[in-house]
Amino acid sequence: MSSGQPATASCSPRSARAPVARGPAWRSSPSSPAAGALALLLASLLAACDGELARPDASTGRDARAFDASSDAALADAAPTDAGAGPDPSCVVPHVGGDVRFAPDPPIAGSPFDVAVTDAVAHTNVALRLCTIDGVVDTRFLDVRGSHTWTFGGPPLPPGPTQAIFVGDPDATVLATARVRVADGVPTDGGVRTDGGVDLCAWPAASLIDGRFDDGLDGLTPPGWQVRDPDAPGRCGDPREHVYAIDAPPGCGGRSLAVDARGEWDCYAIQAFTDYDTIRGGRTYRLRATVRSIGRENPGGWFFLGLSWLDGDDRVFGDERNPRVEPLDFDWRRVELDVVAPPEARRAVVWLTAHYDGRVDFDSVALVER
Repeated sequence: MSSGQPATASCSPRSARAPVARGPAWRSSPSSPAAGALALLLASLLAACDGELARPDASTGRDARAFDASSDAALADAAPTDAGAGPDPSCVVPHVGGDVRFAPDPPIAGSPFDVAVTDAVAHTNVALRLCTIDGVVDTRFLDVRGSHTWTFGGPPLPPGPTQAIFVGDPDATVLATARVRVADGVPTDGGVRTDGGVDLCAWPAASLIDGRFDDGLDGLTPPGWQVRDPDAPGRCGDPREHVYAIDAPPGCGGRSLAVDARGEWDCYAIQAFTDYDTIRGGRTYRLRATVRSIGRENPGGWFFLGLSWLDGDDRVFGDERNPRVEPLDFDWRRVELDVVAPPEARRAVVWLTAHYDGRVDFDSVALVER
């Protein structure tokens, strides 16, 4: 940071404090009077920001208090002692907000996660960097879809504050930023519980949909569910080969449901709607299911569970998907996705997709308010 760029050290870019890091995210130089003066200047600027940075971040819906004094103390403890050290320059950017979504939200320490941004300006070559207390970490581009929504996969992060910075062409423009506190919690693998203590048979009575499947099928789908694509029966062959009842997971009673692509992508996805006015904007909801995957080989078919929202006029919007799970095939396990309902949401529709080349088995699908 040079004296000709004082704006990057102002109170508005909280990222100037959040990305304090160890290791390669830091640049060090021999101690000198100039370096000491710079350190004192940064300290005074950061101290002056305490009141401003405790305000909620209206542009993202996240609370800037995730970076409050206690966080700063932890970050300061992690900082190197060399007076000439400072955050990676790529982390010192103005906070611009934007439509940024984490899955799960917030990320869980020690677990991979996805993060997406919808870019209204349609930049190209969008990239993401994450600034954490352990340095700048790499992410993986996953896909771009719809109205310029770019999705990236993030590695396991340490607990505490993290800043996501999206840049794109032209000229590596900062198109969106978001601050989030990575939560302590049960480790997962792409949203899959790995603590070994999960009851795969459990289904919460407070669920807003019935995803138990114990009664088998009622026509083409289980009771209370419907075929997501009304044209599927005319183009996908015998529906009994794509959606059918199977044995429940070991130790569980009743039946489970198989959604089998049989090489025909996007055939016989099914969906279930919550009742009217069951969703409250701003509240957090957990979509969970007991899932098994068999014979999926194409990495483009990574998602199998998700939901969309409906407003008071039954307009459908949004597209929340399960976090990426690797490897593609796995035995019975719990998959979870936490989402925050948009302010205008009044209902939700949960879908079990067939956007893959193999088969996915489902049981105990539930949507509950946290």
